[in-house]
Amino acid sequence: MPVTRLRAARDADVPEIAAVVDAAFAAFVARTGIRPAPLGTDWPTTISALGALVATREDRVVGVLVLWPHPGHVLVETLAVLPAEHGTGLGSLLLDRAELTAIESGTNAVRLATNAAMTEAREFYSRRGFVERGRWTQQGYDRVHLEKRLA
Repeated sequence: MPVTRLRAARDADVPEIAAVVDAAFAAFVARTGIRPAPLGTDWPTTISALGALVATREDRVVGVLVLWPHPGHVLVETLAVLPAEHGTGLGSLLLDRAELTAIESGTNAVRLATNAAMTEAREFYSRRGFVERGRWTQQGYDRVHLEKRLA
């Protein structure tokens, strides 16, 4: 398997980032007709304001991670992996980076929200130690709030 590298996203990555996010959510959109928030992300602004990490293999973007530091936790704003990369450990690698960022920033939790209908994502996060902390409707989306406490 090719080497996976994590690096800061650059403006030149925007087309590939958008393609990864589109592909990552395509099955969900086809199944539900719901267009999740990451599909409407202004990637140039996100890269410059929050920053983003990309996972690359053979100089091709295969995963995206956007983190938003908060007091007491780090929020995973977006985590997307090409469907062809599912099961390779890439999603776990990106979540490991989120956890490391939380620890390095002195917080003890990683939080995220996903759509209630994204059962595959919820199962993945559960396997990674995330627990449900609540549900709410936000801008028409049925959100599930998940959290992982860190030692």
